[in-house]
Order: sequence, then structure tokens, then C-alpha cells
Amino acid sequence: MRLFVALLFPETVKDALRDAALELKDHASYGVFSRRENFHLTLSFLGEVRDPRPVKRAMAAAAAGAVPFDLELDRPGRFRRQGGDIWWVGLKTAPELTELHRRLSDALQTEGFPGEDRAFRPHVTLGRQVTLTDPAFRLQVPGLTIPAREICLMRSQRLQGVLTYTCLHREPLQG
Repeated sequence: MRLFVALLFPETVKDALRDAALELKDHASYGVFSRRENFHLTLSFLGEVRDPRPVKRAMAAAAAGAVPFDLELDRPGRFRRQGGDIWWVGLKTAPELTELHRRLSDALQTEGFPGEDRAFRPHVTLGRQVTLTDPAFRLQVPGLTIPAREICLMRSQRLQGVLTYTCLHREPLQG
């Protein structure tokens, strides 16, 4: 199974992100845009995992000492790529998020998963391979609050050709 650990969003935040993605799409000649149902914040991408039990143990260990907190959507940005850019929405710096990510990474390594080679840059992807029709376009994103109360073990799969994420396990933040 292709797995990752994520924070999920309330419907109002998914609606705002969908609206931003649609506005971006209106100003693009091409792009592959995220579906509303798939908006999330990845804490750790695991890839192919046969047995999810070690991941669940790591999630429980990380969540046991992590306090519930709030995040805020911040600003849009993009990673420039040949063949179209990746557009995203960043999150305001939150020490609780940084600590949760550290706790989860440490717990996953204890369970035998390799550590990440790159720095944690929390963002929500709106679209990939995006080519704008107007290079001066500036995307606006509302500064909404995202309650972080639990982490989810997510499965990524294509169902009838559609990328679909399913929460297999939830772990409440209990610190």
C-alpha cells in the first residue's frame, strides 16, 4: 500500500482551497489540479508499506505528546519546474506543527522507516504542471484557520483512474 501521514482539513478550508485552485485554473493554459477531496497537509510520505502496524505505533507515540493546535493558511507560492510549475499554499509558522513533525519523524525512525533527506516545508498543493496564460497573475488565498486535532494514516491509490486518498487510521493529539 502507498501510505503517508497527514493532517486533514475541515470542509470550509477545502472549499477555500478548491476556489483558489479553480481561480488558478482559470488563469492557466494547462495544469493538473488537486481535487477538493484530496486537500491535506502531508507530515510524512512513506511510500509502499506492506504492514501499517509500525506506522500506527509511530503515530500513537507522536500523538501522545503532541497538543492540539491551530494552523493558518498563509500565502500562495510555486516551485518553478520545466514543463509547468507546482502551485501551493503555505502555512504560517507554528511551533506545534514543527514539534509534531519532529516527534512523528523520530517515532517512524524508531519503527525502522528512513528519515527524510529534505527540510519540512509545510504546504498544500493546488496544482502541478501549471502553465499560466498571464505571467502577472497573482493568486489570493484567505487566511483561514485549520484545527489540528488528529493525524491520519492515508492510503493513496488510483480508483478508476482517479487519485484517491483514504484515511485508514486516526490518532488524536493527546498532549
